[in-house]
Amino acid sequence: MLHGAHQGLRTSSLPSYAGLQLSPYRFITSAAVGRAPPKRQSLLFHRPLPESKHNDIYKRSSKSVPKRPPSASPHSQGSSSARRNRPPLPGICIDPATFTQIGSSYFQVATAGDSRKPSAPSHEWRSPVRDAPPIIPGPVSSQISRAAASVDVQQASSDEANTSSDRGGEAKAIRDPAHLRAPKGSTSKGDTRPPMKLLKPYDLALELQRLCGQGDVDGAVRRLQSTPKDAQNTSVWNTMISLCTHAGRYKRAYEVFTDMKRRGFSPNVATFSTLLKGLSQIDDWSKHSKQLVNAHTLYEYYADHVRSVKYHEPDNTKELSTVPLVFYLSILGEVGDRQKIFDVFFAMDAEGLFAPDKYLFCSMFDAITKCQERQSDSSDEVVPSNTARSDAKYVWLQVEKAVQKQRGFELDSRVIGAAIRALTRGRPNDQVLALDIATKHLGFAMLGERATLRPSRFLTPWTLDVTLTLCNTMQKYRLCVHFMRQVIERLDLDKPHERQIVDRSHVHKLLRAHSALARRGSPDESLQALEVLEWCLENDVVYQLPKLRPDRQTYHLLFMACWRNGDWIRLTRGFELMTGIRATSFHDLNQEQGPHKLLERPANSNLSPDLETMSFIMRTALATKSLNHYKHAMWLAECVDLDTMLQEPPGGCFLSRKGGRASGSYHQSPQR
Repeated sequence: MLHGAHQGLRTSSLPSYAGLQLSPYRFITSAAVGRAPPKRQSLLFHRPLPESKHNDIYKRSSKSVPKRPPSASPHSQGSSSARRNRPPLPGICIDPATFTQIGSSYFQVATAGDSRKPSAPSHEWRSPVRDAPPIIPGPVSSQISRAAASVDVQQASSDEANTSSDRGGEAKAIRDPAHLRAPKGSTSKGDTRPPMKLLKPYDLALELQRLCGQGDVDGAVRRLQSTPKDAQNTSVWNTMISLCTHAGRYKRAYEVFTDMKRRGFSPNVATFSTLLKGLSQIDDWSKHSKQLVNAHTLYEYYADHVRSVKYHEPDNTKELSTVPLVFYLSILGEVGDRQKIFDVFFAMDAEGLFAPDKYLFCSMFDAITKCQERQSDSSDEVVPSNTARSDAKYVWLQVEKAVQKQRGFELDSRVIGAAIRALTRGRPNDQVLALDIATKHLGFAMLGERATLRPSRFLTPWTLDVTLTLCNTMQKYRLCVHFMRQVIERLDLDKPHERQIVDRSHVHKLLRAHSALARRGSPDESLQALEVLEWCLENDVVYQLPKLRPDRQTYHLLFMACWRNGDWIRLTRGFELMTGIRATSFHDLNQEQGPHKLLERPANSNLSPDLETMSFIMRTALATKSLNHYKHAMWLAECVDLDTMLQEPPGGCFLSRKGGRASGSYHQSPQR
């Protein structure tokens, strides 16, 4: 026990004088047993002293003496009288009771720091109290007093630690090497559990998605805000913003964006793209005026971000992106802010990484078109408004300049289609420019010109649709028919990618052109319209093209052309293709016995007629001014039970079975 106390008390912290150091072992041993030190040995020094000095050591005062010269030494040789007349040693005036008290304190602290008591002295065992404060040179009495005060403080700390151990568990030793080597997350020295797994940003993002999938968007935001900062990054905050916008919580998304910046995470291009994309999904901006202000603020933030990237990282192609501007222009188009659209365009660079690309030009054309549609809806006129007549033309000229100057800039079908659609609503000169674009880039040949053998690589369902719409808007119906005929003749339907070029919407525009030409008095338009319809049915059967399969509106457009041409024969043929009823059975001799004959084809290819269908039949019969056609029309009305159709909503079985004369029943197929 005494050996342990001796090891816990460092001798380096005890006072020394002229190379003679205090012996802690003798000091503590004498004090612990409560007796005085040996008579013939000094209490403070290892070196024995003469008998005369042993009796006088407690009577010497602690008065300061002049500093000895460097050559002087208390052990220097000299006469005995000189040694007797030497001045007393400084700072040695200590009472034996003081030694006993201080020694007992050191012994108690050394043995109370840890409950372990080694059975045998071991130099490897260390007491927790081993860093005693150093004792600076000075009077020995003051040094011992300061050491005692330090011992009292350390003893109080040890008592407090023991009290905490009794309350919450085993107290850990201070500065214990075994404790420093314990695994992370352990509660005791013998705990060998693996360290706790830290939360990663990817796992946090998955957790946020799970919470939002359950409808708890606010809970996901609180979870993100309460996680440690090491588990967060900009991507996790972007994920939270995207989840808020998908849930329609636009205000909450902007609050998350603000909180993200306040917590020290810098937004990047993905942050602005996510927020502006979510805001671009708003349909009615009259109910979201505050979000429109937030959209303008986001654009200003992104402009500052771009300026910072240009200054610090001018070659950062990822951050110098036009994607946020594409969504912002879409918002401006929805609200009809034409001036702001061009302010954004002029704020960009003419060349370089932040110059307008094909995506931004496409968004510019779409925004201009939306502005034109809003102006057209707000006006009382039916014709398209020409307020923004020069906007689309100017943007197209900028596109042509970009093709010539910017390296890597190439046109695509999306830009061409957007330009044609925007120019269609402009002035006649703009429409002529759109027609030139179609012939130059889409490979269409004008009337009297030789067409190309293969379709252009820019010819897609989108570009074909806007081109046909342009022709009908310019009232050049013959040109519309000419363009559509070129496409049909050049298509190779054996190639899967070319089967998708023509669909039902293109056929509708072609039939509208035939109907308009028939109204102008052009003959045989109904015949050409019927040929188009039969071409659609044939290719649908061969290649299984649902988008090309005719619907009720397709047949009505055919009936309109027949009505304007007064063509009863093509109308009855179209009626047979639509309903499956053999209309020519009216001319049979036994018409009263079996008038209802059906064509042999799949039942799902038949469509039930409605009141609009019967209206075209009656008007076409009247246009022929033939009594026989009048009777035929009435017979068709009886076949479909027109009386019931006028009294009840359309649907159900429309073939009459009066008196059991019907040869079969025909049920309505689902509408396509």
